[in-house]
Amino acid sequence: MAIRARDIYEGRKKNRVHAGVIITVVLALIIAAILIFYGLRKYAVYDENGNATIILPWSQKTETDSPAASPADSVTPRPTESPMVSPAPSSTAG
Repeated sequence: MAIRARDIYEGRKKNRVHAGVIITVVLALIIAAILIFYGLRKYAVYDENGNATIILPWSQKTETDSPAASPADSVTPRPTESPMVSPAPSSTAG
């Protein structure tokens, strides 16, 4: 009795496809973790005990409790002398 080729061949191995997907996902997660770590380092704030806290700029609340300034408050007073005129030298008695 001879051995036939169809009795030996079991088909393409499908485990390689799953292994490739798993390796790709793991590498993507590692790269994302590294990028996040180095990206968030500039937002780390340390307290007096050495504990790190991440303060993100868009997560902070801005304080807008002060009332809006009226236009009269923002006007600067006019100088009494023209800026083009140099001041007179002061005489010092001495």
